[in-house]
Order: sequence, then C-alpha cells, then structure tokens
Amino acid sequence: MFCFDGAYSYSNTGNYEITTTGQKVSLSNIVIVIAFLVVGIILFILGYTFDREKWILKTGFYVFSLLMCLLAINSGSIIASESLGISNMSLTGLILIIAVISLMMLYLFITWMIQTFKQLKNKESIRWQY
Repeated sequence: MFCFDGAYSYSNTGNYEITTTGQKVSLSNIVIVIAFLVVGIILFILGYTFDREKWILKTGFYVFSLLMCLLAINSGSIIASESLGISNMSLTGLILIIAVISLMMLYLFITWMIQTFKQLKNKESIRWQY
C-alpha cells in the first residue's frame, strides 16, 4: 500500500525469523555434525585396540579421530554462529583441538625418530634386525 506521506505501508500477520547469516539451520546440518562426532569416537576406540608396538597405527587413529572432532567443532561453530557465547566457546574448542593435534603430531615425529635411531644402532653388518 502507498500512504499519503510517500512511505510504503505493509501489513502482514506472518511471523518471520531473521538471522544474522540469513540462513536457517536445517536438520541435515545437525546430522552431519553428529556423524563427524560418531566417526571420531569410533576412530578413537579403534586406536585402543592396537598394542604399544604398533604405535604408528595407534597414533594415526588418534590423529584422525581428533581431525574428525575438529571438523565437528568447526561445523558446529558455523551452525551456532547466531549466538555469541556459543561462538566463543567453539572458537576455544577449535584452538584446543588444533593444539592437541599439534602435540600428537610432535609425539608421532619424536617416536618415529627414536625408533629410527634404535634401528640404526641395532644394524649389523649388512642385514637389519627386525
């Protein structure tokens, strides 16, 4: 409608949700985050099945589990971008997960170097001791 003072007048009784991102969170986004968390938990549990001698596989499963949790936290922070408190909390979670992944990679590198030095020390004339 056009009013006499030159402004438009619009009357509608419908309720509209206006978000800061302009998009509404759907159920599929939440299912994806839950799937990332479930896969991360499964990988973490599989890491416990290996012995200490198979440290490469054990640490690999732990790192992949942390990466899946990183994806879940990142996706959750995108979904929760509406709330400032949840957004700050997810940013803290992202920083924490990245720090833990860095420590796990450092552990993997140090353990690999120790095993390499042990193998070089146990080397006999031509053949390697396994």
